[in-house]
Amino acid sequence: MRKTCYEVLTELKLENHNCSNWRWTGAVALSDPYFIDHKLYPTWISYSGIVLRALGIPVNMFTR
Repeated sequence: MRKTCYEVLTELKLENHNCSNWRWTGAVALSDPYFIDHKLYPTWISYSGIVLRALGIPVNMFTR
């Protein structure tokens, strides 16, 4: 899902403040020893939310 997320953002040429923050947070989680030691990784849900927003799906239509 991570790869798909990056592909969608690249294809749609979307780069805004929210996406930048999300990418930075994901990069930290994947490289920081604390997160790695405690097995804290971004889940597919994190990536799917970004894809849905990029595709224009309203947030109120996301499943909970």
